[in-house]
Amino acid sequence: MPKWVPVGGEDRFNNLQSGYRLLYFLDKHPPSPDDVALGVSAPAPFISDTGAWSNFFHELLGYGPKDFGDFERIIFSFQDGIEGTSMAIKRKVSVFIAFPSLVMKIAEGLKENAPILAKARLKENFKFVNLLAYLITRVVKIQARNLVKVHTGVFAGEPLEPYRKALLEAWNLQHTYNMYTSTEFQISFGECSEQNGMHVWLDACLPEIIPQEELSKERDQEGYTPDAIPLWESQPGDEGELVLTNFAKTFPLIRWRTSDLIKVIDIGECPCGRTHPRINILQRSDDLVNLGVIRFSTFTIKEALEHISKPTTISTWQIRVGRKTYKPLLTVIVRPETIVDEVEIKESVQGALDKIETLRVGWENDLISKPMIFIDYNLGDRLSSSGKHRPLVYEEN
Repeated sequence: MPKWVPVGGEDRFNNLQSGYRLLYFLDKHPPSPDDVALGVSAPAPFISDTGAWSNFFHELLGYGPKDFGDFERIIFSFQDGIEGTSMAIKRKVSVFIAFPSLVMKIAEGLKENAPILAKARLKENFKFVNLLAYLITRVVKIQARNLVKVHTGVFAGEPLEPYRKALLEAWNLQHTYNMYTSTEFQISFGECSEQNGMHVWLDACLPEIIPQEELSKERDQEGYTPDAIPLWESQPGDEGELVLTNFAKTFPLIRWRTSDLIKVIDIGECPCGRTHPRINILQRSDDLVNLGVIRFSTFTIKEALEHISKPTTISTWQIRVGRKTYKPLLTVIVRPETIVDEVEIKESVQGALDKIETLRVGWENDLISKPMIFIDYNLGDRLSSSGKHRPLVYEEN
């Protein structure tokens, strides 16, 4: 369902004021007028807000504190393929603003298509150095870091931690920063140079956390309203749902349940000197399956599996979200109504998943691992601690 949230001029100005702080997080390698930022977007049916992030940072750098300069920005879709990456190489991109999964997809594409890019450059300008570069690509596996020298990445939309090592290996990306924002709450939280949790601005909102035990009561007791505690009164290691109350002028003092589960890193002073609490985003607490740029409701899975009739129907199912290396992996476990041939029922389940466009396009473009399917005739007998079957489980946390 589309979201609509009013944002006034004064709110926009205040958002920018808090956004200036993010620039000072980049203190290990501050941006300069010579930098070229690449914002990587994704077409429908993927989720992608990187165009907005890129414009936001451009506006900050253009009109913000004078000790930061403006820089060039480029936005292209990862599906632009060789043409887009070739332009990025020519423009000497030095900063990424993107989903980490899209940046890793580009790295995989560069590694695979390096000979094609080198051949195109040779045709464009036949020089000895280009000829040598082309010949090298025929015998040596070229990595993205050999072609593009990027020093900083600002990432949002999905947890950054699983990608940090891969980003370093593929791009030699030394400085990576996690960022969080939402449609309803447009103030951005970000990671400082300590890279250990995102700072939540206490002067820009009232943050709270609904503890896990309260969320469990809400699931088990119909009509139960869970209690929240102020984030600054929580303890390091606490987990629960993030709740935010804004200070906006146009739509003031609205208390949002974000449906994002967080882990409190610390509420004391950070080694960077800032005193605002730090959190990490873990996963969703609602029925939304979040695979980064791939997102859909569990109701979509339910509807797809309920249409299976051959060789039998599905009585119970569960999906588990994990990772294969750094890529999200969806595992689908089903309990057939009767004992049937496993190959045949797996083919039926795969056919049902193929009809979920967002999911299918995701693995076809290698942004996520292809879903794994398992048969379990005891599924549903093993209940969660709350005594209920859980249709969605996040394994990595």
